[in-house]
Amino acid sequence: MKLSDLGFRKTAGQLFLLDLEKNRHLSLDLSLNPLAEAVLLYGSLSHDTGLFFKGIAIGRKDESGKFEVLEDCEDLCIPARDLAEGDLELYAGDWPDGTAMDGQEEENEEVLRTRTMEFLDSARDLGHPDLITVTLLKNGLTPEENQVMIEGLDPSMIIGTLMHEPKQNFGYHKGETVAFFVQQTEDNGYRCLCNMNPSRPLSRKDLEDGRLLKDAISEFDRDHSNDSFIEILECLRDSEILIPCHMSVREEDTDKAMSEVVRMVPEILRNREHAFLPVFSSKEEMKDFPENVSIVSDSFLHALTLAENSDEELFGIVINAFTEPFVLEKELFGLVAKLKSRLMEEDSEQQNDSGQA
Repeated sequence: MKLSDLGFRKTAGQLFLLDLEKNRHLSLDLSLNPLAEAVLLYGSLSHDTGLFFKGIAIGRKDESGKFEVLEDCEDLCIPARDLAEGDLELYAGDWPDGTAMDGQEEENEEVLRTRTMEFLDSARDLGHPDLITVTLLKNGLTPEENQVMIEGLDPSMIIGTLMHEPKQNFGYHKGETVAFFVQQTEDNGYRCLCNMNPSRPLSRKDLEDGRLLKDAISEFDRDHSNDSFIEILECLRDSEILIPCHMSVREEDTDKAMSEVVRMVPEILRNREHAFLPVFSSKEEMKDFPENVSIVSDSFLHALTLAENSDEELFGIVINAFTEPFVLEKELFGLVAKLKSRLMEEDSEQQNDSGQA
């Protein structure tokens, strides 16, 4: 049975026998017991390494064809690409104790959701189902194929990391965050497209009163489109926001004596189910917040760090909680931080200098 016939869904979480004689053409350097005739493997899937096979045991087959264990081989790990042309047998024996049943080592729920999207299957890499072939599009350039590693999901687009340096000047580079969408073709197939035409550049003046961020949230509330969602994320990436805080005073032991240390601790908002770090685009949006709090002006990027390091288990950051709230879930924090800045070059340099100060 070929790996390409199985697909990753029927491979992860399944036990297989690899007959060494039948698969001599694979040239696998396994350094196994010379008496071994077969290897018992467990299909597994990790976002970091892709689809691979964990070694369970090596052994031989008796006259009835039953697998007889010679010794464990838990240190053995074979990438799926190395077995692409292999002949695998489904193992029908008893499951070894302690072997996970689903075979997926990924904790990101959004990535797991994309693995159920069968319309992506034709674009998936055989050895890594989270690695998608995407066509890059930009006015004036020839469409170019690249690969994107899926990292997250928004209401209408898939977000990931560009894996290779484009051959043309698309304005994006290897390792940067991009968003792509799926389009149905005339023959009822699917293709993944990434629009790399640049968004309108921003200046500090555009962002200083919070109106642009507020308008972006309003637009998304109206149409829930992928363009509106990306507009919010890009505005947040470069925005200065207001964070309500309270003072915390504690004593710390210095070399000579105890001294009081004062620090500003962000307030937390809660509903019946979750806790959030609240931030606001302007003072007008804070009208229902208690007046006895301190207001700290800071970059949204620093607010991400505060939320990640919070003592509370936060669901995310809520922007303008009392007017038109927008919740950025914690799973998207890293993606916002990786977005390309839309600030004009001079303003961008000032932001970097400020962040290094």
